[in-house]
Amino acid sequence: MQHSTSTENEVTRLRALQELGLLDLPDDDRFDRITRLAKTLFDTPIVFISFVGKEQQFLKSSIGTDITCIPKNLSFCRYAIEQNRLMIVEDALLDERFKTNPLVTGEPYIRFYAGAVLRSYDQYAIGTLCIVDTKPRVLTEHEQTLLLDLAQGAQNELHLHYMNALQQENKRLSWISGQISNGVLYTDVNKRVVWCNEGFSRLSGYHIDELRGKKPSEVLQGPETSNKTIQKLRRQIDKGWPFEADILNYNKSGKAYWVHLYGVPLRGDNGEIFGYIAIQHDVTAKMNRYLELKKLAYIDELTGLANRRYLDERLDQLITPVSLNNQLALFIIDLNGFKRINDTFGHPAGDEVLAEVASRLINVTKQEDITARLGGDEFAIVISDITQYQVTQLCERLLKLCLEPVLLETGDEVSFGMSIGVARYPEDATTAKALFHLADQAMFQAKKNETGASIHTELNE
Repeated sequence: MQHSTSTENEVTRLRALQELGLLDLPDDDRFDRITRLAKTLFDTPIVFISFVGKEQQFLKSSIGTDITCIPKNLSFCRYAIEQNRLMIVEDALLDERFKTNPLVTGEPYIRFYAGAVLRSYDQYAIGTLCIVDTKPRVLTEHEQTLLLDLAQGAQNELHLHYMNALQQENKRLSWISGQISNGVLYTDVNKRVVWCNEGFSRLSGYHIDELRGKKPSEVLQGPETSNKTIQKLRRQIDKGWPFEADILNYNKSGKAYWVHLYGVPLRGDNGEIFGYIAIQHDVTAKMNRYLELKKLAYIDELTGLANRRYLDERLDQLITPVSLNNQLALFIIDLNGFKRINDTFGHPAGDEVLAEVASRLINVTKQEDITARLGGDEFAIVISDITQYQVTQLCERLLKLCLEPVLLETGDEVSFGMSIGVARYPEDATTAKALFHLADQAMFQAKKNETGASIHTELNE
C-alpha cells in the first residue's frame, strides 16, 4: 500500500520519518556503500540519499557535494516524493519548475536529476536515492531499472534499521515495564488480552501465555466481585471514556485481592479505538483497612451481630422495593429477667448471656435475614418474603430458645425469657420509622400481657 503526500497524510509521513531516528545518527556505512555503487554505475559527479522533512531536505549519505541540507522549497526531491515514482529531469534549465532554482543557476549547477523514492516500513514516501549531473542527460530504461533496484536496496536497509531500532525499543520498554510494580494490561478492541507486564503477572499469578486471547473478566473476577462495579466499568468503556474503579480480583490460586484500576482506550490516527491499556495498582491493604473500619461501624462488638446503625440503613433500603406480595417483617426482641442476671452474677455474666442469645438467634435465622443487636438486651430480626404463617412459626421457635438455660463460665446456670413484637410492611406501616414504632409497641404489649409474642395486627383485633 502506498500513501500520497496530500495534506491529510503529511503529518503521518513526517511521523514515520521521525520514528526512524536516522536524522540524529552519524553517517551509516550501509547507505555509503549504496551511494558509492550508484556513482560507479552511473558515472555522475553527485549521488546522495536524502530524507525530506517538514521544512528541509537532509542529505544522509552523499558523494560530490558538501551540502548537508537544502530548504524544502528548493528541493528537487520533494517533487519526487509527491509524484510517488521515479522522477527524471533531463535538463533542469528547460524545466519550468527548476530553471530559476539557485541550485541550477549556481552551485552545484544541477542540469540532470533522477530520484527514486524511498519508503518507510509502513510505505510512506520519506526520501530518495538521487543521481545528479552538471550536464543534461538521458537515462535509459536499463539505467532506470538499475536505479530503482539500488533504491530498493537502500529501502531494505531502512526497514532493517527500523526493525532493529524497534526491537531495541521493545527490549527497553519490556525492561522498564518489568521494574514497575503496578500491573499493566493491554487488550485489543474486543477486550481480549494481548500483553501484560511482569507486575501484572506478580499480582495475578498468571503468565501472559495463560492470558493471551482471553478477556480479563474470564480469569480475574470471582464470587465477591461487585457486579455494580463491573457495570460501571462497562458503561465507561462502551462510551469510549477513560475507566476507573476499585475492584476485587482473584489470582490464579483463588486468593482475592483489591486493585485500583485505571484504563484508557487506544485510538488510531482515524480516531477509531483499536485497544485498551489498563494499569492496576494493588490496594488490598488499604481496602482491607477500609472494610474493617466499615465492619466495626456496623457490627456490635460483643455479639458480632449487626448494630442499630446497620439495621436502620438496611431497613431504609428494603422498604421501597418490597411489594404487597413480598411481605417484610420486623421482629423486636427484649430479654426478660436480664437485669436480675446482671445484679446477681455481674455484668460479665450478662455479657455471656447476650453472646449466647445472639448465637441462638443466628441458628434459627437464614443467612439472608438481618439479625441485629439494638443495644442493651434488645435484638431485632428483619425478614423478607415472609407470610403471616411463617411469622407465627418463627415467633414459636424464638420463644423455644429460652427453654434451655445458659451455662456461665463460673459453672452457674441462668434462665431468661423474651418478649417479641412484630410489625409487617406494607400491611402495618409504609415507612421504616413507623414500622419500628409499631414493632416496639407490640413488644411492650407482649411484655405487659406476658404472652411472649405479639404481632401488631393482633392489637387491633
